[in-house]
Amino acid sequence: MPSGSLNSATKPSVWSRFGVQPAEEHGAALMLAHSAFMGFSTVFFETAASALFLGQYGASALPSVYLAAAALSAATGYAYSRLQNRLSFSHLMTGTLVGLLVVVGALRGALLVTQAAGLFFFAMVFYRVLSILTDLEYWAVAGRLYDLRQAKRLFGFVGTGEVVARIIGSFSVPLLLKFGGVPNLLLLSAAALLLCVILLRRILPMIPAD
Repeated sequence: MPSGSLNSATKPSVWSRFGVQPAEEHGAALMLAHSAFMGFSTVFFETAASALFLGQYGASALPSVYLAAAALSAATGYAYSRLQNRLSFSHLMTGTLVGLLVVVGALRGALLVTQAAGLFFFAMVFYRVLSILTDLEYWAVAGRLYDLRQAKRLFGFVGTGEVVARIIGSFSVPLLLKFGGVPNLLLLSAAALLLCVILLRRILPMIPAD
Protein backbone atom coordinates (compact mmCIF):
# COMPACT_ATOMS: atom_id res chain seq x y z
CA MET A 1 0.00 0.00 0.00
CA PRO A 2 1.40 3.46 -0.85
CA SER A 3 2.59 5.45 2.14
CA GLY A 4 0.19 8.28 1.28
CA SER A 5 -2.80 5.92 1.46
CA LEU A 6 -1.58 4.53 4.77
CA ASN A 7 -1.14 7.99 6.25
CA SER A 8 -4.61 9.12 5.12
CA ALA A 9 -6.17 5.97 6.54
CA THR A 10 -4.51 6.35 9.94
CA LYS A 11 -4.72 10.13 10.20
CA PRO A 12 -7.11 11.04 13.04
CA SER A 13 -10.19 13.02 12.16
CA VAL A 14 -10.88 16.49 13.48
CA TRP A 15 -13.56 15.03 15.74
CA SER A 16 -11.10 12.71 17.47
CA ARG A 17 -9.21 15.72 18.80
CA PHE A 18 -12.23 16.45 20.96
CA GLY A 19 -12.61 12.88 22.19
CA VAL A 20 -15.34 11.99 19.70
CA GLN A 21 -15.16 8.46 18.36
CA PRO A 22 -16.14 7.72 14.73
CA ALA A 23 -19.47 6.11 15.69
CA GLU A 24 -20.36 9.19 17.74
CA GLU A 25 -19.58 11.87 15.18
CA HIS A 26 -23.08 12.24 13.72
CA GLY A 27 -24.76 12.48 17.11
CA ALA A 28 -22.11 14.86 18.44
CA ALA A 29 -22.54 17.13 15.42
CA LEU A 30 -26.30 17.28 15.96
CA MET A 31 -25.92 17.94 19.68
CA LEU A 32 -23.31 20.63 19.06
CA ALA A 33 -25.62 22.36 16.58
CA HIS A 34 -28.56 22.01 18.99
CA SER A 35 -26.47 23.61 21.73
CA ALA A 36 -25.48 26.47 19.43
CA PHE A 37 -29.02 27.31 18.32
CA MET A 38 -30.16 27.09 21.94
CA GLY A 39 -27.53 29.72 22.74
CA PHE A 40 -28.65 31.96 19.88
CA SER A 41 -32.26 31.70 20.98
CA THR A 42 -31.60 32.67 24.58
CA VAL A 43 -29.14 35.48 23.87
CA PHE A 44 -31.40 37.16 21.29
CA PHE A 45 -34.42 36.84 23.56
CA GLU A 46 -32.53 38.11 26.61
CA THR A 47 -31.17 41.10 24.69
CA ALA A 48 -34.59 42.08 23.36
CA ALA A 49 -36.37 41.54 26.68
CA SER A 50 -33.76 43.51 28.64
CA ALA A 51 -33.73 46.44 26.22
CA LEU A 52 -37.53 46.70 26.08
CA PHE A 53 -37.94 46.35 29.84
CA LEU A 54 -35.22 48.78 30.87
CA GLY A 55 -36.44 51.32 28.32
CA GLN A 56 -39.90 51.21 29.86
CA TYR A 57 -39.33 50.62 33.58
CA GLY A 58 -35.67 51.28 34.35
CA ALA A 59 -33.37 49.26 36.57
CA SER A 60 -35.32 50.11 39.74
CA ALA A 61 -38.06 47.66 38.71
CA LEU A 62 -35.73 44.65 38.44
CA PRO A 63 -36.55 43.31 41.94
CA SER A 64 -40.16 42.88 40.81
CA VAL A 65 -38.93 40.86 37.85
CA TYR A 66 -36.97 38.51 40.08
CA LEU A 67 -39.97 37.93 42.33
CA ALA A 68 -42.31 37.32 39.41
CA ALA A 69 -39.75 35.08 37.70
CA ALA A 70 -39.41 32.97 40.83
CA ALA A 71 -43.17 32.51 41.03
CA LEU A 72 -43.48 31.67 37.32
CA SER A 73 -40.53 29.25 37.50
CA ALA A 74 -42.10 27.46 40.46
CA ALA A 75 -45.44 27.17 38.65
CA THR A 76 -43.69 25.94 35.52
CA GLY A 77 -41.76 23.36 37.52
CA TYR A 78 -44.96 22.05 39.08
CA ALA A 79 -46.69 21.79 35.72
CA TYR A 80 -43.63 20.11 34.23
CA SER A 81 -43.50 17.50 36.98
CA ARG A 82 -47.13 16.63 36.28
CA LEU A 83 -46.59 16.38 32.54
CA GLN A 84 -43.54 14.13 32.77
CA ASN A 85 -45.69 11.44 34.38
CA ARG A 86 -48.18 11.57 31.52
CA LEU A 87 -46.06 12.04 28.43
CA SER A 88 -43.31 9.98 26.88
CA PHE A 89 -39.79 11.40 27.00
CA SER A 90 -39.87 12.16 23.27
CA HIS A 91 -43.18 14.00 23.46
CA LEU A 92 -42.17 15.89 26.60
CA MET A 93 -38.91 17.15 25.12
CA THR A 94 -40.53 18.10 21.81
CA GLY A 95 -43.45 19.72 23.58
CA THR A 96 -41.08 21.77 25.73
CA LEU A 97 -39.38 23.36 22.74
CA VAL A 98 -42.58 23.78 20.76
CA GLY A 99 -44.27 25.43 23.74
CA LEU A 100 -41.41 27.88 24.12
CA LEU A 101 -41.48 28.58 20.38
CA VAL A 102 -45.20 29.35 20.51
CA VAL A 103 -44.78 31.77 23.41
CA VAL A 104 -41.87 33.61 21.79
CA GLY A 105 -43.72 33.84 18.48
CA ALA A 106 -46.91 35.00 20.18
CA LEU A 107 -44.99 37.66 22.09
CA ARG A 108 -43.52 39.04 18.88
CA GLY A 109 -46.94 39.01 17.29
CA ALA A 110 -48.45 40.86 20.24
CA LEU A 111 -45.78 43.57 19.98
CA LEU A 112 -46.94 44.20 16.42
CA VAL A 113 -50.37 45.09 17.79
CA THR A 114 -49.53 46.92 20.99
CA GLN A 115 -46.55 48.28 22.86
CA ALA A 116 -48.18 47.70 26.23
CA ALA A 117 -45.74 47.91 29.12
CA GLY A 118 -47.07 44.62 30.46
CA LEU A 119 -45.61 42.79 27.48
CA PHE A 120 -42.16 44.16 28.25
CA PHE A 121 -42.48 43.01 31.85
CA PHE A 122 -43.67 39.56 30.78
CA ALA A 123 -40.79 39.18 28.33
CA MET A 124 -38.25 39.92 31.06
CA VAL A 125 -39.90 37.44 33.41
CA PHE A 126 -40.34 34.76 30.75
CA TYR A 127 -36.65 34.83 29.86
CA ARG A 128 -35.91 32.96 33.08
CA VAL A 129 -38.33 30.21 32.10
CA LEU A 130 -36.89 30.07 28.58
CA SER A 131 -33.38 29.70 29.95
CA ILE A 132 -34.35 27.02 32.47
CA LEU A 133 -36.43 24.89 30.11
CA THR A 134 -33.99 24.98 27.19
CA ASP A 135 -31.20 23.86 29.51
CA LEU A 136 -33.42 21.17 31.00
CA GLU A 137 -34.41 19.82 27.60
CA TYR A 138 -30.89 19.82 26.20
CA TRP A 139 -29.17 18.11 29.10
CA ALA A 140 -32.01 15.64 29.61
CA VAL A 141 -31.58 14.54 25.99
CA ALA A 142 -27.79 14.44 26.39
CA GLY A 143 -28.18 12.31 29.51
CA ARG A 144 -30.30 9.80 27.61
CA LEU A 145 -28.15 9.82 24.50
CA TYR A 146 -24.80 9.18 26.21
CA ASP A 147 -23.78 6.72 28.89
CA LEU A 148 -21.53 7.75 31.79
CA ARG A 149 -18.23 7.14 30.00
CA GLN A 150 -19.38 8.99 26.90
CA ALA A 151 -20.69 11.86 29.01
CA LYS A 152 -17.28 12.37 30.60
CA ARG A 153 -15.73 12.73 27.15
CA LEU A 154 -18.46 14.55 25.26
CA PHE A 155 -20.47 16.80 27.54
CA GLY A 156 -17.81 19.50 27.63
CA PHE A 157 -17.47 19.45 23.85
CA VAL A 158 -21.13 19.41 22.80
CA GLY A 159 -21.96 22.06 25.40
CA THR A 160 -19.53 24.57 23.92
CA GLY A 161 -21.97 25.33 21.12
CA GLU A 162 -24.12 27.41 23.46
CA VAL A 163 -21.16 29.37 24.83
CA VAL A 164 -19.81 30.22 21.38
CA ALA A 165 -23.28 31.09 20.09
CA ARG A 166 -23.94 33.48 22.97
CA ILE A 167 -20.64 35.25 22.32
CA ILE A 168 -21.27 35.53 18.58
CA GLY A 169 -24.89 36.51 19.14
CA SER A 170 -23.98 39.25 21.60
CA PHE A 171 -21.43 40.82 19.28
CA SER A 172 -23.76 40.56 16.29
CA VAL A 173 -26.63 42.49 17.91
CA PRO A 174 -25.42 45.99 16.86
CA LEU A 175 -25.20 44.81 13.25
CA LEU A 176 -28.58 43.07 13.38
CA LEU A 177 -30.27 46.17 14.77
CA LYS A 178 -29.33 48.04 11.60
CA PHE A 179 -31.71 45.76 9.69
CA GLY A 180 -34.56 45.82 12.20
CA GLY A 181 -35.66 47.03 15.60
CA VAL A 182 -35.16 45.39 18.96
CA PRO A 183 -38.45 43.41 18.81
CA ASN A 184 -37.21 41.64 15.69
CA LEU A 185 -34.58 39.92 17.79
CA LEU A 186 -37.50 37.87 19.06
CA LEU A 187 -37.99 36.57 15.52
CA LEU A 188 -34.38 35.40 15.48
CA SER A 189 -34.93 33.74 18.85
CA ALA A 190 -37.99 31.95 17.52
CA ALA A 191 -36.13 30.86 14.37
CA ALA A 192 -33.33 29.41 16.49
CA LEU A 193 -35.89 27.54 18.61
CA LEU A 194 -37.46 26.12 15.46
CA LEU A 195 -34.07 24.78 14.38
CA CYS A 196 -33.67 23.27 17.84
CA VAL A 197 -36.96 21.41 17.35
CA ILE A 198 -35.81 20.09 13.96
CA LEU A 199 -32.48 18.94 15.39
CA LEU A 200 -34.18 17.36 18.40
CA ARG A 201 -36.43 15.26 16.15
CA ARG A 202 -33.31 13.92 14.46
CA ILE A 203 -31.56 13.22 17.74
CA LEU A 204 -34.38 11.41 19.56
CA PRO A 205 -34.31 8.27 17.36
CA MET A 206 -30.62 7.90 18.22
CA ILE A 207 -31.30 7.48 21.96
CA PRO A 208 -30.75 3.85 23.05
CA ALA A 209 -33.98 2.01 23.78
CA ASP A 210 -32.80 0.95 27.23
